Amino acid sequence: MSSFDVVIIGDGLAAASVALSVAPTLRVAIVAPRGAATSSDWAKGGIAAPVDGPDIGDHLADTIDAGAHLVDERAAKSILADGPSAIRWLGDQGVAFAPDYGLEAGHRRARIRHAAGDATGAAVMAALRPRLGSITRLDGTLVELITLDGRVVGAWVRTADGRLDAIAARRVVLATGGAGALFDAFTCPPTNLGTGIAAAAWAGARVVDLEFVQFHPTAIGGPRAPFALATEALRGAGALLVDADGTSLVDDLPARELTTRDQLALHLSVHATPAFLDARPIGPSLVDRFPSFVAAARTLGLDPLRELVPVRPAAHYTMGGIATDELGATSLPGLFAVGECAVTGLHGANRLASNSLLEAVVMGRRVGEAITEGDLPRPTPLPTALPRPVRRPALPLARLRALAALALGPLRDGDTLAAAYRTIKTAGLTGESSGDPSEAGATWLVGAMLAGAAARRGSVGAHARRDAIDEDPHYQLAVDADHRVTRELRP
Repeated sequence: MSSFDVVIIGDGLAAASVALSVAPTLRVAIVAPRGAATSSDWAKGGIAAPVDGPDIGDHLADTIDAGAHLVDERAAKSILADGPSAIRWLGDQGVAFAPDYGLEAGHRRARIRHAAGDATGAAVMAALRPRLGSITRLDGTLVELITLDGRVVGAWVRTADGRLDAIAARRVVLATGGAGALFDAFTCPPTNLGTGIAAAAWAGARVVDLEFVQFHPTAIGGPRAPFALATEALRGAGALLVDADGTSLVDDLPARELTTRDQLALHLSVHATPAFLDARPIGPSLVDRFPSFVAAARTLGLDPLRELVPVRPAAHYTMGGIATDELGATSLPGLFAVGECAVTGLHGANRLASNSLLEAVVMGRRVGEAITEGDLPRPTPLPTALPRPVRRPALPLARLRALAALALGPLRDGDTLAAAYRTIKTAGLTGESSGDPSEAGATWLVGAMLAGAAARRGSVGAHARRDAIDEDPHYQLAVDADHRVTRELRP
């Protein structure tokens, strides 16, 4: 049994930002599977940040519009206002940003900062990871949080060699990413199964907005998931979304190529017409400006300078997760959450392109500073007879992905949601379990997403229903560990 001042579970940009912002006098450990990719590594877009003071208001307006006006305006304004300082901080860490700004869907002006063309995430992580050399790294995955007297005091971790270890901590930070890999078509690493969100809910933390899942409209077609991503910056630079004959698929949408992700993914799903990205209008600069896209197309045997590239909607980002305050603290003492697993209020019902990396840096730095400046509790020795993690219902991942694809795609309906939830409920009643902790978390989370989607009967943002009723969408749904849904006032 090991003990640290701060345990950060996760290894992406949010986790690195926390670790680099915590006082060096504190003993910090990062828990993550060794060598596993993160969504930050795979991020093809850039980092959205206001270009100047007046642009904070415009960036906020774009964020609110994309989020279907369910954004927490106060929280969002605060995060966006910290954008320029976040960019400067990354520059100080060695990230080399291109001097020009990119334009992406939903943004009224070019304000996206890129590094290494369309491989910004990889470039950022390549700069930050070497700076984490003094941080203890533990090769393992989260199984369950440890609580004593209503406070999070550590975590159960499954090590690479299969052992179950209890790790004590004065503060635990969840930076475990989202849950896009719960679907059959996804663009994130296969490990993004919502483990941290489920663990937080089991411990009693407030979890909200699980009905909102963003599908990226231009995942590059391939034989199997995870699919490579064609960044929206391509369309901002002149690429076109067309059918096999080269006819535009977006002429009937007001914003055309710059339509937000929720609307465009739904549009493509409803029309069910094979879609292609025509990057030829960008010209020869395509190779230097978007090297990841060119490489992905060539993997399929296509030359994007001369040919159309097949694209399709795929699960990309989870707007729902663990509710936090402006410093990343959750409803459970001792527990912080940051990055895609957290809900700060910035994204509302649909994330604006390139806002997620910004949020990861801003909130990661805030969490690190809050832990440093706060009153850390005295170290709490874990009891010798600490209860082992609970064995929970766990359906095979392939079955969960089929359920999610059927019921939780871009367009939903009440009957399908109810039938899928009955499958999850039956597993709980019969005690069906694969014994895999990650599948237990995935099973709980699919059930919670189904419960939330069923409870929100109107369509808004990334949640669209065939059988939608006309309702005021300005409320928030919280789901507890037993899948009970509570309707609350929205911040």
